[in-house]
Order: sequence, then structure tokens, then C-alpha cells
Amino acid sequence: MKYFLIRTGYLEQNIVAQGGGDPNMEATEKFHLHDVSCFEMSDTLFNTLRPGWDCRIVEIPYEQAHWGSLFFSEIRTVGKITEPAKGIWTQPAKIPIDITDELIGYIVAFMKAVAIEIINQEFDRRFKEFMGVSLVEKESWEIQKHEAREWLADQVNSHTPFLDYLAQEQEIDKTELANKILTKAEQYADSLSDMLVVYKKLMKEFKAPTTVWDLNILYEKYLGVFMPDTQAVQIPGWTVSETDPTRTTEVKIHEYNF
Repeated sequence: MKYFLIRTGYLEQNIVAQGGGDPNMEATEKFHLHDVSCFEMSDTLFNTLRPGWDCRIVEIPYEQAHWGSLFFSEIRTVGKITEPAKGIWTQPAKIPIDITDELIGYIVAFMKAVAIEIINQEFDRRFKEFMGVSLVEKESWEIQKHEAREWLADQVNSHTPFLDYLAQEQEIDKTELANKILTKAEQYADSLSDMLVVYKKLMKEFKAPTTVWDLNILYEKYLGVFMPDTQAVQIPGWTVSETDPTRTTEVKIHEYNF
């Protein structure tokens, strides 16, 4: 079986099934948060479909997918898992299980992987929105910057056919146009730089923790995913009191705060 993170909704609904009993066609969504899903999929189906996928996927080990999806954000030392029913007249039973340091390691790794993919997907979206142009327009912008710099550096020997065309079409002085292009390019670069700084800081913060406790804080702070109330009331100033889990700072559920 393969275990991986992928954009939620990317896989067609008719693929996300139990395979009709055929172990070579199994695909199950084990977990999802924001726009990221964790799937379990048979090797055969994965190897058949993967070449046609045009989105990013992140393969993860079974242990991370299994324990991470079961005990995501869990801070207790004992959890419960469902034991399959032993007969048609019995109900599935909940049995306790120690959440050992080994399991915590898998949960932490899973929570990090999910958070990083959520952030990557959101910044992919923001970057595309920020660009807001076609590939042709993007390339023309690169040429404009190049010719503007060339013209301003050497107005005698420069070769600037595109800049000449734009100046003529817009009925504007060529030097004035070149300066406007570079000013706009500088503003664009500054805005992109600000976005990249936020991205890098988030990545650093989410990669650093070694505990579920610390990751829960980051999830609530930045991703709008509430930590367990039993944890929140133990953090000084995070809630109204040690018995009232109402947050002192508004948290918009499942909304980004970055």
C-alpha cells in the first residue's frame, strides 16, 4: 500500500472507494484538513494513476499515516482504537492503547507533514493570484525589465525593440517608460519578498517542534484548528480561566492567520 498527502478533492469520487473487494483497486481517504487529504492506496492503483496526476503528492510511511490520523493532536498518554466486531451480533469495541514515545514520533511527523503541505498549497494559491498573468504576459514582463535596464545603461548601443514598440503605442518618452517599468518591478519584488518571508518563517516554526503539544499551539495560532481544551486551559493567558476554555484571542475556525 501507498500512503500520501494530496490536494483534497483532486481524486475523482469513483476512485475513492473500497475497490469492490479487489485489493488491487483499494483507495481510502484516511484524514483530511483544510485542502489536504491523506490517502491509503494499493500499489497497483497508485502506480497506474500516478503518471497522470499533475499535482504535488507527498508520500509518507504507513506508521505516520496510521498513527497520525488516529491520534492527530492527541496529548493524552492513553488513547482508544476501535477493535473490529468479532461476530455479526457484536458491536465494535473501543480498546485503550498507550501512546508511547514511538507513537508520538509518528504523530508529530504526520502533523508536520500535513501542516507543511497546507502551507505549501496556500502559498501556491497566493502566488498564482499574485502573478495573475498568463505565461506570455510573464515573459513579456521579463523582456520589458531587461530592455528597460539596457536602455538606461546605454542609450546609444542598446537594442530595445519591445520597449520602442511600447513607448510608441503608449505615446510616452522611452526613458520615462523604462523608469516606470523598473519602479513597478521593484514594487513587485518587494511584495513578493514580503510573501516569501512569511512563508519561510511559517515553515521554520512548523518544522521545529518535537511535541504534539507545541504543534497544537501552532495549528490553533496559524491554521484555525483548535487544540484540546484540556491543553488550552493550561497555557497562561490563552483562555479566560483554568476552568473556562473560551479563548482570550479570537480564533476563526479553519481560517488562516498569516
